[in-house]
Amino acid sequence: LAPRDIVAKAMSIRMAELGVDHLLLDATGIGEATLLHRFPTIIARCRALGIDPVRQPIPVAPGEHFACGGVWTDRNGRTSIRGLFAVGETACTGVHGANRLASNSLLEGLVYGDRVGAQVVLNLPVARAPAASESAEIDGSLPSPATAAAIGALMSREAAMRRSAESLARARSQLDELPMTSSRVGDRHGWEAANIHAIARVLAEVAAVRDESRGCHWRVDHPETDPAWQRRTVAQLVEGELELGQVGLEETP
Repeated sequence: LAPRDIVAKAMSIRMAELGVDHLLLDATGIGEATLLHRFPTIIARCRALGIDPVRQPIPVAPGEHFACGGVWTDRNGRTSIRGLFAVGETACTGVHGANRLASNSLLEGLVYGDRVGAQVVLNLPVARAPAASESAEIDGSLPSPATAAAIGALMSREAAMRRSAESLARARSQLDELPMTSSRVGDRHGWEAANIHAIARVLAEVAAVRDESRGCHWRVDHPETDPAWQRRTVAQLVEGELELGQVGLEETP
């Protein structure tokens, strides 16, 4: 584990012991001048929320800012869908395993960004105007934009670094029960909420089948790492249903 993951795991344990959703970080001893010089954005954000880190402790909770996986690609950033490429923290290129280290991420972005750019240039189709049927707005059912924050809170509570079969079952059940509203294709906020919901659903499903702890994936009901799980779980939507499969670490789409 990276040092930050060790700290996050310790925080998760303590929060579970206390039955709270955050801990308090006391930075008041650092001094106002140092805080403003080193962390001006954080101080400004805290003060905008009514918390002054110079005089008050800051509420904190562990979190991950990426998925340990992503859109599965080959060594050139190509996915299983013709013309669709992925690179960076949205992609599963094979560079990372159960964790994603900062310096590795930067190097991955440079290498795979160059590779994807070269592939796109070599295979760029002739530009054309979209057909009327391709640009028409279609009525559909999407999650309400307001549910995006609810999904984030749900996943932080039930499917974050500290997980169990029970918490993941609750997450999947509550994701299935989210209300849907009538929307249109042009509703960007509705589609963003739909994308967040889809990713949350996949994460909850693949976390539930991996009954071990690996990297920052910590199952409290399966605390040990199992060598048999040294493989990838691939999720695909087949005829509207989510299907999960297993592939070797060296396999590509």
